[in-house]
Formats: sequence, structure tokens, C-alpha cells
Amino acid sequence: MRTLLLLLSFILVSQAQATDLPTFMKEMSANTKFRKFIEREFWDWDENEDGRLDYEDGAVGKDGLFLSEAIFKKVDTSQSRSVSIVEYLEYQIAESYYALDTDRDGVLSAKEKQRIANVNAFFDWLDDGTLSFIVKGDTAYLNGTIKSRVVKQFRQLFAEHPQVKKLVFGWMPGSADDERMLEAMDLILAHGVDTHAADHARLQSGAVDLFTVGKKRTVGEDVQFGVHSWASGKRREGHKLPRHHKEHRPYVEYYQKVEVPVDFYWFTLEAAVADSMHIMTKEELLKYRIISSSQ
Repeated sequence: MRTLLLLLSFILVSQAQATDLPTFMKEMSANTKFRKFIEREFWDWDENEDGRLDYEDGAVGKDGLFLSEAIFKKVDTSQSRSVSIVEYLEYQIAESYYALDTDRDGVLSAKEKQRIANVNAFFDWLDDGTLSFIVKGDTAYLNGTIKSRVVKQFRQLFAEHPQVKKLVFGWMPGSADDERMLEAMDLILAHGVDTHAADHARLQSGAVDLFTVGKKRTVGEDVQFGVHSWASGKRREGHKLPRHHKEHRPYVEYYQKVEVPVDFYWFTLEAAVADSMHIMTKEELLKYRIISSSQ
């Protein structure tokens, strides 16, 4: 009986510590450091100093704060064809919430919230946090940037959790080492998994490539897949190389393995330059078989 009471007490405390989105919205709206960080970004983009972000400020599109018309319309809750500082703050708080929810259970634990205690470190993590896994049963939840240790990470994942047959993608800013990533994808293909982009998942660049390892590939609600040309150094970009160049070959051969049209690779090179981003439409995701048409 004592054990049962302790367990119930632990569950109740855990539930009490969990934070939902409305609560998080209130907390971060009152967080001076977070608010100042977001406001500074807002005013940096407000070129005409009218207190709103719009097309005139260059805020919408592949090089803007809002990478697509669809994202801009979602943030523009007043439907004024512009975004106020209040709308932008609410949008960034929600994006932060989804990024912090690394196990994708719809609430933030005390441990997940701890990451935002240091605001500057939190934004560094958003941009360049190393890939990490959370394993629950036969599912591994992925978040972070794919780096040079990715092969070792997946070897360890499958060695310690051979039951994993599904990878769920959350906040995935991209890849910092495409060569190691391609090697890891061969390893994952040999193991055999399905992939799923969770509700509010954000996949960019190499994370989109990694997603295609899934035998079945599905998506939740409000998911973004961002693609652009790869780059090696400051001047060498994939879209500038002729199609017969040897540096294209590893990517082309990989897409052939997963039965993704090779045209997808050429599409990513032309969709946006390396320091920009194109958010794929649902039609594009289906056309290039990034997601399963049967979902």
C-alpha cells in the first residue's frame, strides 16, 4: 500500500510540474530576457520602422523571418497583411514550446523547461544543438542538428535499443556533416525503420534527407520541411556545380536506394541557395515521395 501511495504521489507531482502551451505563453510573455531577445529581432527586421513586419521589410519568403506565405498568414492573426510585435512574440513563444517538447507528449516537463532558463543558451541550442534521442518502447524521438558523431550515435541507439522501429522527428535544424549523415542513413536503412514528423515538427536541410530513410513516412499537423542547396565552405554550393560533377553522386545514389525521385535532389538545389530556405508544400512532399501517399 505504501508503494502504491508513493507511486500515486510521484504521478501527481509529475503532472503538476507539466506545463501546457497557454501556461507557457503567459510565463514567457512575462520573461523579460526572452521578450527582449524577440523584440530586438523584430525591430532589426522592421526596416521602415512602422511597428509591423510585412513584405516591405523583406520579412516574408525564403530569406525572411517567415519562410513562406503560409507561415506568414498563420502568424498574421489580425489578417492585416502585417505582423505586430505582439503577434510575433506569441509565434516565437509557441515555436519555442514545440522545440522544447522533445518527447512530443504535448506538455513540457520540468526538465524540458529547464533548457530555457538561460535564454541565450536556449537560442544557441535551437540553431546548433547536437542530435539527441529519447526512446520509448519501439520509438526513438529525434531532436537537434546532425553532426559528425551521427554514425556512432545510431550504432549505439540500435545496439542498446534493437527494438526501435520508428523514428519520430521533432526540432531538426539540419546537418553539419553530410558525409557522415549519408553513412548513418545506410546504417538506418539496414536496420529498417518507419519515420514520422510529429505535430509541429520542423525539419530543415539534412534532416529532410534523413527523414527519407523510413520505409513508411508520415507527418502530423503543422509540420514544416525546409530545403536548400548544400554548401561546402563559403563559396562552393551544390547548385553551382554541373549535374555530372562527382560531388552530386553520393546524394543521387542515396535517393535511388530509397526510391525518392532523383529530381528531388535537383529540386532542393534550385529551391533556395545555401543561406536561404524553401518550405515545401504538401503537394511537393507527395510529388517527390518524401511522405507516403497512403497516409
